[in-house]
Amino acid sequence: MKPLLLTVCAILLASAAAAQEGIATSPASDGTEALNIYVPLGFDHILPQGLDHILFILGLLFFRARLAPLGRQIAAFTIAHSLALWLSVLGLWSVPVQIAGPVIAVSIVYVGLDNVLSAGNRSEGLGTPRLLMIFGFGLAHGLGLAAALMAIGLPPGDEIAALTGFNIGVEFGQLAVLALAFGLVWYALKVDRGEGDVTKAQFLYVLLVIGFAALGPLLDGPMFRDAMGAPAPMIFWPLAGLAALCAISATLVDQLGAYRRFTARPASAVIALIGAWWFIERTFL
Repeated sequence: MKPLLLTVCAILLASAAAAQEGIATSPASDGTEALNIYVPLGFDHILPQGLDHILFILGLLFFRARLAPLGRQIAAFTIAHSLALWLSVLGLWSVPVQIAGPVIAVSIVYVGLDNVLSAGNRSEGLGTPRLLMIFGFGLAHGLGLAAALMAIGLPPGDEIAALTGFNIGVEFGQLAVLALAFGLVWYALKVDRGEGDVTKAQFLYVLLVIGFAALGPLLDGPMFRDAMGAPAPMIFWPLAGLAALCAISATLVDQLGAYRRFTARPASAVIALIGAWWFIERTFL
């Protein structure tokens, strides 16, 4: 991983230096204003608007909810999408969105389906082929990020600062998704390891199911949709569904691998189905 990191850093530095020659000249600035604007834009592009990015990240979480394999997957994905983002925005690599969009959908199908087929069956854990696939698909996600950023536009003279800020915002959004998702499944994992109380887990997740289900219609409206970019039920009802799966896995904890069987696999199957629909929609419709 270290040689890969060094190579990526060298490419990015060389790309930025080369791009300076082709960037329109404007009055110099320290880039602070661009950072202040584009960090939130990058965050907002992921949470709540980046559903394809969110589903891919969740697919990585549901493969193995352990720090080491999750960290390696996130590292490969982050390096890849950041590399593609910079190269594309700086004009050093170009792929039509008609290609990148369907590939992103395929990436979501891949992580979901691989989780369904391997969760609970693979004793050796995370392998190199999956990491390479994640890296390759991360490049496609980076091209999608670049298209979104170019649609927003870059401030003349502060292109590098704006690009850096957007990239940072994307990573913060990614971390927020991981934190929220892991926080939701944390106690179910604890019960699965024999460290949590089943009754407490059932009570907690039933409350979460009721709360999330109720928040959908209660918060829905024009103001919410304008702020979040989606109807409230589209955001809260999937959370209710995930909480319900956690309640089931906690209840059936006496069965081997209950969390994988009743939470990780079903959630991953849903992720794969959504990705499959997006592929059809982006390719044929």
